Amino acid sequence: MVFDSLKAVEERYKMYARRYGFGIRYDYKRKSEVDGEISSVSIVCHRAGVQSTKKKDTWNPEPVVKLRGRNITERTGCKARMMIKRRPDGWLVTEFAYEYNHPLIKKWLYGYLDNLGYTVKNVANYRASIQMEHKYTDMEDTMDYFRKLQQQDKDFYYKYKLDEEFRVQNIFWVDGAARRAYKHYNDCVSFDTTYMTNIYKMPFAPFIGINNHGQSIQFGCGFLRNELTERFVWLFRTFLEAVDGLVPINIITDQDFAMRAGIDEVFPNTRHRNCRWHIMKKATEKLGSYLAGRKKLHAEFNDSVNSSMTPDEFEEKWNTMVQKHRLEEHEDFIRLYHKRSCCVPAYFMQSFYPFLQSTARNEGFNAVLKK
Repeated sequence: MVFDSLKAVEERYKMYARRYGFGIRYDYKRKSEVDGEISSVSIVCHRAGVQSTKKKDTWNPEPVVKLRGRNITERTGCKARMMIKRRPDGWLVTEFAYEYNHPLIKKWLYGYLDNLGYTVKNVANYRASIQMEHKYTDMEDTMDYFRKLQQQDKDFYYKYKLDEEFRVQNIFWVDGAARRAYKHYNDCVSFDTTYMTNIYKMPFAPFIGINNHGQSIQFGCGFLRNELTERFVWLFRTFLEAVDGLVPINIITDQDFAMRAGIDEVFPNTRHRNCRWHIMKKATEKLGSYLAGRKKLHAEFNDSVNSSMTPDEFEEKWNTMVQKHRLEEHEDFIRLYHKRSCCVPAYFMQSFYPFLQSTARNEGFNAVLKK
């Protein structure tokens, strides 16, 4: 086989190794004497080679301080390898051996130890060039992986929905540790779907919470075909089923009407707050130039929004500001006023949002997931 790049070779062999249940590493990378670029590479099994032996200290056979144990991969001299050489038309595989002399890790266990997200990402990343029967096989393998994983972790939960053409519409999963943590920290959940990470642009929807150390923790996540109300209703009901019907006390999301409709239907008693940062950003785009030349109005606006301790205090300050500066017919101020109950801090003084007025927790967690 000939590949366009060295990275493509590595990804193909890594996929092969993952399927059969062993790890890989580079044995060597040799550079050409002509141009100094890599010209030949050898990728081997992670157990290739001979186990190194350390010399004993004859002067001090018993160390005073006990040496810390280290997890060292046992070398068994495994012969599995692939050798590649650079050619004018690409990277040519010149040697391929698959003789193993050690037990192989089961595919489902290797995936569990490696990364759950990798497998689910494959569900969403079906390439259009793959034939339909291969898609069916991939889906069966992935769901079989989930079922076997569930045998290991009894608290692990997953659910998916397919359309009439057997394509993924929605998928949700949560591990046992997250389900147990949610029972203690369900007082505030941050939910956002702005992160898209696959070729079909399916929104990734993680449920993020905050533990007693102020750290972000994940309470489950899913992929959605699109951001329609029915998709959110399915996701929220599935989430509720996974956490044994324990509804979040407070939830914060971005300003999405389909999402709000889903929350109102599935979590009618949950205190719903919109991301203040997004709302104020849009307001600044509309009112920024208007407030820039009116310093007193700007100060009163900030005081009413940020410094009011109760809804009544906010209403009083806002009405005084509107009458004083004759803003009764100003559309942007009217539009912002109608959103007051979902973003102004005074309306959430009795609700528990620990240091949280935006969905920044989700966005910060997305940066972690991206790695």
